[in-house]
Amino acid sequence: MRIELSVVARKRVGMLAQIASEIFREGFQLLDQKITTLKDPEFYDLTLTLEGPEPAAAPLAARLEALDGVIKVQNGSPPAASVHAAVEDVETRLKAAFMEVVDAFPHIAGPVQKFASSLAGAGRKEATFRLGQRVGRSEYKKKFSLGSPLKLDLALRRMVAPALRPFAQAEVDGTTLRVTSCPFCVNLRAAEPCCDFLAGFVQGLLDANPATPGLRAKELRCKACGDAECAISCAPVRA
Repeated sequence: MRIELSVVARKRVGMLAQIASEIFREGFQLLDQKITTLKDPEFYDLTLTLEGPEPAAAPLAARLEALDGVIKVQNGSPPAASVHAAVEDVETRLKAAFMEVVDAFPHIAGPVQKFASSLAGAGRKEATFRLGQRVGRSEYKKKFSLGSPLKLDLALRRMVAPALRPFAQAEVDGTTLRVTSCPFCVNLRAAEPCCDFLAGFVQGLLDANPATPGLRAKELRCKACGDAECAISCAPVRA
């Protein structure tokens, strides 16, 4: 069976390799690919021509949608205008939500959950992560940019944990943040970690700190999944 998928994804190290890995894992061959850069330079649209087993087409689309950084997966190649419009719509919502969260800080759980619930599908996790990332960068500029850049161990103890303190309680365990009090998953039940804003907030702080480049903040455990605490790892991005 031959299919064509359009994948709108954020540009980051390892993104293309992850997409290729999922394609091969589901038994498909990559026959052709086209990469179109969108108006927002952080994203591109991949048009993938694949051949493989028909029963695996739907699982492949679902696996691609679940990847960090993927905004949208669609069968066939949509018109360029619709892809641009989808990215611009998310960007407009992000800007509005950022201002709302900054104005409400540190009482941010409500605005964050409102933003997340306004989105659907594959883009929700990524957009909520990016919102946290922007707020984290903003907090770094306001409160930590005048100090000396900190290596990861000190950055977590002297910057990230204190930055979280106004709205969440976190303890540092090596390169992992153990969040014992998290406002984003209270009374929620989920099959996978869902505190995407929290991970993005940590990512934004690490991105802005000159001494911690090339790290990826990822939620490992979440109270919404039945874990005793939320936990975010801070590890180098794999190419």
